[in-house]
Amino acid sequence: MRIGLVLPQKKKRILEHLQQSFAARGIRVNFEDLEMDGAAPGRWDGAVLLSHSQHLFACEEESVEKQRLVDQMQRWEERNKGVPVLDPMRLQRFMSSRPRVVSRMQETIRAQGMDFLRCCPKLDPCHAVQGSLEDTGEGEGQRERQDKGRREGQDEVELKAKEEEVGDFHWSIRMPKSFVLENGADVEFAFKNHSMNLPVVIKPVYDDGRASSHDLFIAWELEEIRKRLHKIVPCLVQEFVPHNKMIYKIYCVGSQLCVIHRKLQQENSEDYRKTISDATKLPASALTAIRDLICQAIAMEFNHDPPGPPRLFGVDVVRRRDTNEFYIVDLNYFPGFHGMNNFPEALRDVIMECVRFTMGARSECELKLDEQV
Repeated sequence: MRIGLVLPQKKKRILEHLQQSFAARGIRVNFEDLEMDGAAPGRWDGAVLLSHSQHLFACEEESVEKQRLVDQMQRWEERNKGVPVLDPMRLQRFMSSRPRVVSRMQETIRAQGMDFLRCCPKLDPCHAVQGSLEDTGEGEGQRERQDKGRREGQDEVELKAKEEEVGDFHWSIRMPKSFVLENGADVEFAFKNHSMNLPVVIKPVYDDGRASSHDLFIAWELEEIRKRLHKIVPCLVQEFVPHNKMIYKIYCVGSQLCVIHRKLQQENSEDYRKTISDATKLPASALTAIRDLICQAIAMEFNHDPPGPPRLFGVDVVRRRDTNEFYIVDLNYFPGFHGMNNFPEALRDVIMECVRFTMGARSECELKLDEQV
């Protein structure tokens, strides 16, 4: 079997690991360069296409050539309905638009009554891995990056999930308030109209894989926003959630969930040590609820023709200070998966599951046709 991969430049680092992992099973992996003129995916027996959203919005803004590439990929998807795709471009386009994702997730929370949920009393290590980068580091290079991260105050702390009683308590999943600030908008009126208080987080409306999509900042005064307005609009204005200086990076690869606890700011105090202890209280049931919430939002977006659940995405979650309220502050399609040391193997399993499902469905369809004949 031949499997074709279309990966952005920054994801090519996983290609060698994937090739080795597949080779052990007698499967050849071909890499297709989306940037190459004339790249034409479709020469594979059992193919999985790993495309990326960084081209979807770049082509709209700046490049006719990128538009041609995107059109080519979309035509290929339409002509090869029987080939599994991770993930379809229309799903990537939706997940890369912060305003659309936020809107649908807020609707889903209201519709499903998920604004306040009761935590299950047990952690489930089979579905969520909350482990340590130090314990599962990838050699000296990984340790050096960890040491550098500590010096820069960007420690990543991982805590093993254990199957043990953690006590009954309630937790809630929430979305920060937000609105889109358009070009030429009256900043003060927009804030009053949306009942938004300072400080706020300012983000690009698209999270499309480019470096500029991560250019966010905290604004403490309206004047600061006015001065930078011509550079940042359109942008997403998001309520700032006071938290315990820890961010939960939730990585979803198929059915696998991995959580990395990343410390956002170094503090040499007793409160800081308590913060790390508190980080263990992210319930595994909250992780699965967050994933289900995202899948339900996608089903709502594509009501008549759902593309299926996303298989490669990340969620950034913070815990509101002194509460059990968990806020989804960002969602990234195909993030870097930094700290998920088994990512190549997890990705391989997702690809094989997708191929087996598609080939099985195809065989079942052919069998039914034979029976009809």
